[in-house]
Amino acid sequence: MRGIDAGFNFARGLNINVGDQKNTVLIQGCSGRFPDVYGCHSPGGGDFHCRGYLNECIARSAGPGGFWHVVENILKRPTVNPSSFKSKFKDNNYNSNEEAILDYDDGLSIAMIKAFENSSSFPTAPELDKCLEETKCHNKVLLSKLKEWIKKQEEQDAVFRYHSQCINHLMPITRWYKESIRYGNGKAIEGVWMICPALFSQMHKTNYRDEAFTHTVNAIAKWPLAYRLMYQRNRTVSLDGKDGKQLAGDEWVEDYLVRHVKQFASAQSSFSMVELMSCSVHLLEMNRQMYECRESFNIHTTKKHKKPPSLYDQLKVAQFVLKQEWFESYERTAVYKYPWADKKFKGEEKVPSKYENVLEQGEVKASNEFNSFLHRKFPNDML
Repeated sequence: MRGIDAGFNFARGLNINVGDQKNTVLIQGCSGRFPDVYGCHSPGGGDFHCRGYLNECIARSAGPGGFWHVVENILKRPTVNPSSFKSKFKDNNYNSNEEAILDYDDGLSIAMIKAFENSSSFPTAPELDKCLEETKCHNKVLLSKLKEWIKKQEEQDAVFRYHSQCINHLMPITRWYKESIRYGNGKAIEGVWMICPALFSQMHKTNYRDEAFTHTVNAIAKWPLAYRLMYQRNRTVSLDGKDGKQLAGDEWVEDYLVRHVKQFASAQSSFSMVELMSCSVHLLEMNRQMYECRESFNIHTTKKHKKPPSLYDQLKVAQFVLKQEWFESYERTAVYKYPWADKKFKGEEKVPSKYENVLEQGEVKASNEFNSFLHRKFPNDML
């Protein structure tokens, strides 16, 4: 460690640069090749971009076994498909994709609870009465019986196990991530990043696997504790100070800076004009204020937009799942694909095994790849 003298510039000690995985690759490349010049820069994970890739991985794992079929034929959302997840940051695909997987998950959950209620494992009336007398509610006995039922069904039936992983293992991650960002819970967000390498490894998202590894290593071992705590507390942006309304740092940049330039400047500005704009910080600030001004682009007087409730779509998903008997135990040994779009299958085609037990398989891959990652991305620290 270098000594700290009176003239030491703390601003050059460590700068956390927030962005997507391209930002991570760029900063790591520069700091690895020229540590004396760029060693003070460290990449910070972009939560908005990471959440988009997390949702894509969940959709890809659930897609062949029914998600794509349900979205197209039950929910009737033609704009949500494998292409929309690949182009997740265009044409409002990000929000549409996330709403689709959340509604799908809620529908699965309703169907699972209904199947549990009709099973022999559901608590009897005396058991419910006893729990109510002891704890003043039924939660304890219901939860314990539900866990036992799920464990038993997963051991017996492959279809149940495949769809249960979406409800109990994959979707809780994206829900946890979303709520942690909205409420500015930096510790919880950091915890999500520690789970992500397993999922990204299994879905072959190599760049985002490396970014998740990088953020975990930085937070646990490389950054000073003060910097880690500072980043935990300042990685989200609150525009109006209200609880539950915060944005990820890179989301704020995309929504309030980049989007306006793409929509209102890129098509009209020549390259020479962009060069002139980049030379004037004051001009950029004036442009930003102009784009944020309500009077500039307010074409109607609507104060609040309302969207229809999702419960009806969730119930349609649940009805379809119950008809297909996904949560019944028939000792099925394989999961078969459902057709969607122009994907037609001859006979019964199995879902690839890489989409089953995703986190368990991914943890093994991530563990095997971690040492090589350290030598590739932190060569100067591994000497």
